[in-house]
Amino acid sequence: MMLSKPLVTTIRSAQATVIALALVVATGHPTAAADVDPAVKELQQAVLDLKQKVEQQDVELERQAFRLQSAEEARVIAEANAAARSEDATAGSGLSGFLEAIEIDSWINVNYAYNSRGNGNNHQIGQNSNTAFHQDSNTVQVDQIWFQFDKPVNNESRAGFHTDIAFGETARSDIGFGGNDAVTVYTAYVSYLAPLGYSGIQFDAGEVWTLLGAEAIPVGDNWNITRGLVWNLQPTSHTGVIASTLIGPVSLSAGFVNAVLSDTAIDSDRNKALTGRIAYEAEAWSIAGAMIWGSQQGPPISIEHPENEDRNEFDLAIFDLLIKGDPTPELSVYFNFDYVWAHPDHGVPNRNTYGASVAARFAVSEVTGLAARFDVVVVDPSNSGSEDEYAITTTIDRQLTDELTLRGEMRFDWGIDGKYKKAGTPYSADRGSNHQNLFLIEAIYSF
Repeated sequence: MMLSKPLVTTIRSAQATVIALALVVATGHPTAAADVDPAVKELQQAVLDLKQKVEQQDVELERQAFRLQSAEEARVIAEANAAARSEDATAGSGLSGFLEAIEIDSWINVNYAYNSRGNGNNHQIGQNSNTAFHQDSNTVQVDQIWFQFDKPVNNESRAGFHTDIAFGETARSDIGFGGNDAVTVYTAYVSYLAPLGYSGIQFDAGEVWTLLGAEAIPVGDNWNITRGLVWNLQPTSHTGVIASTLIGPVSLSAGFVNAVLSDTAIDSDRNKALTGRIAYEAEAWSIAGAMIWGSQQGPPISIEHPENEDRNEFDLAIFDLLIKGDPTPELSVYFNFDYVWAHPDHGVPNRNTYGASVAARFAVSEVTGLAARFDVVVVDPSNSGSEDEYAITTTIDRQLTDELTLRGEMRFDWGIDGKYKKAGTPYSADRGSNHQNLFLIEAIYSF
């Protein structure tokens, strides 16, 4: 029980009154000291003892009052500190919750490519055709140092973002200069899940991955080291806005981007490209159709006509079909077909290109797999000149540890006369062969 100062004062007053009355009674009939009755002396002594006890109690009450006041002040300070800690904890938990919501994926991969039709140790740069990020023969390269940050959206947290940042040869090939220190941002977009429709509509605005194709730039998304011929027909990423939604097993995506093939952050014309995708996914298989159509800057691909030299854009459309399946727990397959329609106008004939890719991967064990891919690209079948290309690729992968995977690959391309490096010629520009043989090995470390 806490004693307040007024209560202490009241107790003191009552005690003083008792003592005063006792003194009056004890000294009401003053007499000489020798004649004092022993009973009176005893009473006087009792009064003096009582006075001394009261004084001692006064001191103790003062101490108790001080201790109670100090305890009250300490309690107030403790409550204030607890409130401050609670505010700090709330702020800290908010930051911690945000960081926990971000998914981070990263890896480093190093590879070596060798073209059997090279010329010793000289002029290995650019010898390999159709290989995107592995163009140099007899070369060890840091292919990708990759960092991916993703904050997915859901009904509880409707805003998010995603970005992919890469260093190495992949980045250098994309931006056209630099070395292992070259860096590029492949994707960077913000997301919002609007509470609309069957399951909500997600809007992604910024630099996004393409909706087309089976293969991708990140190495972990592919069964083979090199990308196929059909992948070379497709865009990789775009800058624009994409909306997507799920209706049961059906997914729908649609949006607009700056250009069909070029990943342009700045669009120099008033035209935009339209893109969309519809997919159905069952338990063991899926089918998806996608397209992109719009204006593309520069002359059409593979068209060499003087009438087109002054033209800086043309209509281009790509239609993509992708069928994927898992016939058994160990076997996965896909079929990817593309039709590319180029309409340059200005008297230049249309240029139609068809591409098909069939691939499979068989899991020999939990840590070992075998993959194979066959590609064919047919350019303008109405033209009597043959520009058909073919490629067969076989790959073996082995997971050495939880983080480290090793892959080896053999690839054989053939078709167009004079496109591939001719054996024994000193310069990569000296083409004269209709085929090439490539051997690659790759190590991927995920962290």
